Amino acid sequence: MPFTREQKSEISTIISDTITALLDNEKFIETLSNKIMQVIEIQVCKITAPLISEIEEVKKSNVTLTQELDNLRQYTRRNSLRIFGIKEDINEDVERKIIETFNTYCNVNMKAESIDRCHRIGKPSDNINKPRAIIVKFTSYRYKNLIYRSKTKFRNTKIVIKEDLTRTRLELYKEACSKFGFKNVWTVDGVIKTKIKGRAVSINKMDDLDAEEQPMNHAN
Repeated sequence: MPFTREQKSEISTIISDTITALLDNEKFIETLSNKIMQVIEIQVCKITAPLISEIEEVKKSNVTLTQELDNLRQYTRRNSLRIFGIKEDINEDVERKIIETFNTYCNVNMKAESIDRCHRIGKPSDNINKPRAIIVKFTSYRYKNLIYRSKTKFRNTKIVIKEDLTRTRLELYKEACSKFGFKNVWTVDGVIKTKIKGRAVSINKMDDLDAEEQPMNHAN
């Protein structure tokens, strides 16, 4: 049975009055707003969740690629060492100095043929007490390792031998030395090491420095 015109008018008035009353009710407005926000949040989550997941995957891939690139860069340096503390002279023969130093302190018979190239690093300084470091690239890993394993023979001298690290690893090495102490940190084939509870551990990223244990002493 259809409504009469008067009934329709009355129903319309009732609906209008009810809506007006509800809109004047702060609690109702708050409840309605919360429900609407919940629906919106659900829909937004459905849309953004896959995007967030993809972004996280891209970040992980980027970290992996960065690490792989750093590994490759370090590998190209596997035959190189950096020598600190060798007196610097004007018009010096760096290669001859290096060979004489190795043969004198390391008890080896190093020849010029064992060195691919070597030179000072950085701009010359007027301070004779701070000679520039020398980078030495050997013709083979065997020669490099022979000298690096003999680095303790320079202990009572001003000469220090270190592996040639990438910028990323050098920053990590410095942070490790700052946290654990210079004498407790060393490198092996570009991998930064320290000792925790008597066990040698590798430090591959900054997060690895958060270990609470204190390392034991290790001779460099």
